[in-house]
Amino acid sequence: MEVRSTTGLSITHLKDPRIIQKVKQEGESVANSLAILVTKPNDFQIIRYAVIASRSVGGAVQRNRCRRRLRPRAIENLKRLEVGMDCVLIARKKLLYAEPREVDTAVQDLFNRMSNRTSKNG
Repeated sequence: MEVRSTTGLSITHLKDPRIIQKVKQEGESVANSLAILVTKPNDFQIIRYAVIASRSVGGAVQRNRCRRRLRPRAIENLKRLEVGMDCVLIARKKLLYAEPREVDTAVQDLFNRMSNRTSKNG
């Protein structure tokens, strides 16, 4: 799925497990109690993202619920990152029991911290 903002920014879903694993291993991360955000520069003029939940979160129903709660919030906040980034948002178990407002705040916090970090390095 590709999302284009009004500014022409292209955001696509990152599907290749090898690339996701590479981002997790080599990328820069920020975390809070509900999720972890890992980013790594790519060689393209697009932002690629993945939302994942490991088996430690729970069974398939719980993992899917976590992904469904994070995905729209991630797409909304991806515009804060620089173009040419791979982004992996990893759910934590506590996300299952969080209120929607808490999830919004947590995801915004992660993206704010990451965008501040990347703008200082650039």
